[in-house]
Amino acid sequence: MSTKGNSLSLLIDELLKQFLPDEDPRPEGSSGKIVRDAVWGMISLRPHEVALVDTPLFQRLRGIFQTGFTYLVYPCAVHSRFEHSLGCFHLASRVIQAVNHNQAAGDDAPKITPAEEGTVRIAALLHDIAHCVFSHVSETIYERDPLVNEAREKVRKLFPKDLEKKYVGAGEVLAYNIITSARFKSYFRKILKACGVRDDINPENIARLIVGLPPKEHQDRLYLPQIINGPFDVDKLDYQSRDGHFTGIAIPVDTERLLASLCLVRDDENRWFLAIDHRGVAAIEQMLFNRMLLYDSVYHHHKVRAAVKLFQSETARVPLKLSWLLLHDEYDFYGFNETPKGLSKLITKLRRRQLPYRALVLHRTTINGGIGKWHEMILRAHSPDEADKSTANRWFKSIERRIASGVPAIGDGVYLDVPKPPEFQILQRGTYIKMTGREKLVLDQLFPITSTINSYAQQCKYRAYLFAPRDKQEAVAIAAYKVFKAEGIQLNQEAFRLARIDPNIVTKGVGGLIPKAEIA
Repeated sequence: MSTKGNSLSLLIDELLKQFLPDEDPRPEGSSGKIVRDAVWGMISLRPHEVALVDTPLFQRLRGIFQTGFTYLVYPCAVHSRFEHSLGCFHLASRVIQAVNHNQAAGDDAPKITPAEEGTVRIAALLHDIAHCVFSHVSETIYERDPLVNEAREKVRKLFPKDLEKKYVGAGEVLAYNIITSARFKSYFRKILKACGVRDDINPENIARLIVGLPPKEHQDRLYLPQIINGPFDVDKLDYQSRDGHFTGIAIPVDTERLLASLCLVRDDENRWFLAIDHRGVAAIEQMLFNRMLLYDSVYHHHKVRAAVKLFQSETARVPLKLSWLLLHDEYDFYGFNETPKGLSKLITKLRRRQLPYRALVLHRTTINGGIGKWHEMILRAHSPDEADKSTANRWFKSIERRIASGVPAIGDGVYLDVPKPPEFQILQRGTYIKMTGREKLVLDQLFPITSTINSYAQQCKYRAYLFAPRDKQEAVAIAAYKVFKAEGIQLNQEAFRLARIDPNIVTKGVGGLIPKAEIA
């Protein structure tokens, strides 16, 4: 299946031809099913939800690792988008119950209706339905696809003016288009009919909740999408608990306190938002610190990043097209037969964990001079402004090429990795705290913790890496020192010591003394 000349709807139609069964769905009985989950215990599904889970479209998520290449560092982190989706589904039900239960007598906030509950449950179940191999790693590939960008702009036009700049991920865009496709809608109606469910769960509204939009008929009920796609949504609650559990990192998530403090607040335009009362602030603070901890220890671990850079480099050379990504999972990728032949070396390296090694660690403590220029380029690289992003990326690529050219017979094995720092603005700007009476505050008005964490994460914890083949580490380190110095960026001994390279070897190679770190 080629993308050439095809619209996104044709690609999705091809996907659903293969992943939605031709035969009519058959209900699993009136009581549904119970699934035992390692994180949340028993998860109850209704018959029509079981019918959705049993489709090849949803079962495909068993072959999509939740945390990409993290399993190469944390052996137990082989949990998939399948169980994560079930966990989000379970938490969505608990959030709905908590919101309705926590309303005080005389409170004029709306109750979440059974029809809305049914819609939110399905949205939580399907929110990751479009994820592809290695989850967010492959998203960096297909987010550049013109068909996805065109579809993203169409989704953005659905947002009101004050929310039109909201980030909508490429996976969310694909999920929206899958769920609103004619083929999916038709099969979903068949499921509801076969299971005797009222036809008041609208696929259009399911898709809207996933991208962060309220139902079409209730534009004021912004709390409904916030359960799925908001500052402290069920996705964040599940992945923090689940990723911590399967990596073995002790991460406290006070879910019970958070649920007990959930409520609704209204803004000046009579729109209702999901909020917490002042007693639940500690649970939100936990989520902030957890996010920073997971980035530092898991998602930005140097071996995880080495695998990501290896994958991105090889798939830039032999592209994995959107048409391939939609139809295959990681079992297919590693199976050779279904994967483009030009990626066989990449697959072998990943299977055998033959990853690049650090030749340099770039951190605020490893740069004595020119730290301002370095931080400016990091900010530009991850700026929403395309011109800034393009300027920074060209600079990073130039650095990478110049370093490689200074090492004989290195080929294309040098990778400069500048990962996106974790962001906390959504919690800062979007978390409403309900005080006594009708007073409400945004989190930073009560306690300016997010700006502190943002600064700490991006300055003190953030690291970038220069990767190289194992037998070329020292040669690459020497070349890197010279190139960065020419750019006005003075590296110190810690830049090499953190990469487990003896600074004395680099000193000999550059023919001069490398300074010690100025920041302890």
